[in-house]
Amino acid sequence: MATLKDIAALAGVSQGTVSNVLNGRGNVSSEKIRLVEAAAAQLGYAVNERAKLLRKGSSDILALVIPNIRFREYDDIYTSFRIAAEKSGYTVSLYLTDDSPIKETQIISRLRSEMAAGVAVISCLGAQSAAYHDAGFAPEQLLFLERRSSGDSNYIGFDYRRAGEALGKKAAAQGKPIVLLTGKAENSKELDFRAGFYSALSDVQRAHVRELRTSEQQRSQKMLRFFGEITELPALFASESSIAEASAELCSSFFPELAQAPIYTMSPLCTLPEKRFIKYELNDRLLGHSAAGQLIRQLKEAHDRPCELILRSDGFRDWSPAVRPAPSGEALNLLMLNGPEAHATQSLARLYTQNTGVPINISVFSYDEIYEILSTTGGAAFDILRIDITFLSWFAEKLLCPLRELDTEIDALLPQFLDGVSRRYAMIGNEIYALPFSPSVQLLYYRKDLFESNVLRRVYQERFRCELLPPETFEQFNHIAAFFTRQLNPQSPVPYGASLTLGSIGVAGSEFMARYLEKHQNLYEADGRVRLNDAAGQEAMRQLVELRGYAPVSGTDWWTDTARSFASGELAMAILYSNYASDLLKGDTVVSDNIGYTFVPGHNPVLGGASLGISKFSSKKDSALRFLKWLCQEPVASALTYLGSAPAQKRTYENYSLLDSYPWLSLASESFSFAQGYRRPRGDLTPFDERTFLNIIGVAVKNACRGIQSPEQALDWAQAEYDRNFGQL
Repeated sequence: MATLKDIAALAGVSQGTVSNVLNGRGNVSSEKIRLVEAAAAQLGYAVNERAKLLRKGSSDILALVIPNIRFREYDDIYTSFRIAAEKSGYTVSLYLTDDSPIKETQIISRLRSEMAAGVAVISCLGAQSAAYHDAGFAPEQLLFLERRSSGDSNYIGFDYRRAGEALGKKAAAQGKPIVLLTGKAENSKELDFRAGFYSALSDVQRAHVRELRTSEQQRSQKMLRFFGEITELPALFASESSIAEASAELCSSFFPELAQAPIYTMSPLCTLPEKRFIKYELNDRLLGHSAAGQLIRQLKEAHDRPCELILRSDGFRDWSPAVRPAPSGEALNLLMLNGPEAHATQSLARLYTQNTGVPINISVFSYDEIYEILSTTGGAAFDILRIDITFLSWFAEKLLCPLRELDTEIDALLPQFLDGVSRRYAMIGNEIYALPFSPSVQLLYYRKDLFESNVLRRVYQERFRCELLPPETFEQFNHIAAFFTRQLNPQSPVPYGASLTLGSIGVAGSEFMARYLEKHQNLYEADGRVRLNDAAGQEAMRQLVELRGYAPVSGTDWWTDTARSFASGELAMAILYSNYASDLLKGDTVVSDNIGYTFVPGHNPVLGGASLGISKFSSKKDSALRFLKWLCQEPVASALTYLGSAPAQKRTYENYSLLDSYPWLSLASESFSFAQGYRRPRGDLTPFDERTFLNIIGVAVKNACRGIQSPEQALDWAQAEYDRNFGQL
């Protein structure tokens, strides 16, 4: 195996320099970093992590001990536990017991020798789980998941007795024989589930339950014998989804007369509808995420008393809208923007039609086409209108039916949405005209691998005497964009430093507003006036014109183009609305594992996305409202997000299947609460023609970028046009 001495000889540097580079220490030049990294790669050198731990005397390793990762429940826990731990600077080591006490006991011995800082465990040891304490782990180093330990220990899980009781109530309402299928292990989770299940049954029902308790290893054999003795179609109840799946497969293959039996089960949270089972859902991704956070807190803040955390269950989630069948031909017509949210809605609308008989026709148009349709025809051909946030103030009173006229309890829905969303996407003045559908916000996306590269960081430090970090201001943004533009820096791994989306004049206007709002909290000033051509506005325009030299000159006309450009590896940074960010992971993306994200420079992002409202010209307003409420609430909101839309529901942000796939969603949710950018003072309820405003700004941007006018001249023209169109004297 290669040594530090070998690497030093090949690189032509000292052993001390090699040690500093490999351990990320010291003030080493970018050229020497390149030489050492190239030599280490050529010699196949691998850092001895074990030796590093021994020198350090402690580790940042968290051990996760679980039965297996074949079952989705455990895979969900592991995935979110690992992601949450890594975000906090820890590494996760996974140990699988196969629910074997012998294997788990052997693992405990390895955990001590491998210097795990803390252990999260779904234990099969039962009364013997004190073995972790006996091995020398302090109470704060241990966290038991799902199954409690034999003593007083830190614990996190769900209320499994309540889950059993919920399934028991379903069993009590059956007019069929009841079959209960559970695991064999005598752990607290199984015991609590069984106790809850039987507590919901009458004495007579309890006496007639047929129960099979079996381990995974014996499951198929015992189920075959068990099902062979059943003579009447039962209702099946399972304590785990893996048991439900096994029973469904066996019935389908060997007992077709039982294949129609309804199967109820505890289950991991499902983001998309799944019809095989009736599921009581538990958010195991949330459990994994919360367990990692809890264990890390224990390690940092030891407490005298053990901590117990019981998470909220999602329970039975109903995907079926409770509405009466529609009269024949009563279709609903939706006007939507071409993009991820339209494709997601088209997919889920089929589910609504299957359950209600109401056909959903979705017409997809571009941003500019939708504005023209609303302006010229009022959208009279449609029942539900997708209203961009830039249009809402202008069109709400003209085209939308106030929702309180259709449902006097509509206000009760608003607290379900993210903080800061309802007042921007649902209300005009004190009236509710729409429901938030795909609220989005500008975020800064960047190539994490480039910003964390030792060589590039050192080169940047040498040139500019400052650290390479995601920019906090647009001045820094342009500076870094220039550094990553290959025409200016041949060492850049990417052709361009940043994106610049300048397709239509409206889009160009929003690029200016991102920079303007870094310097102005809102569009207007303290005296209520709008000054586009002040010193701050001129600086924003100059920054935009300068960025032209660091961005692709064509091919990024719309936000989907910008997302594709970033995903292809062409850009180091991109400012993108969050409802288009799912495109970063589609197709032939080369950056999926290296996407960093943060707030836009200035921390005052431009809002985007849309709401859905009901056309005041629709003759099917009640039917339209039922569909609208179904579409904008859980669990449908999470499914829309999974398929590429942007979520408005608070509960969606507890779905770590989504947050682990689209990790920037958490940051986006925070942005709505502090985004300003109001167009008029709070007390002024005059409708604001955002489209005309952005068009004025967009023309100025394009004139400045093309050199037709200087930034100052372009903004002087824009100021005069604003004053003329908006009546400012």
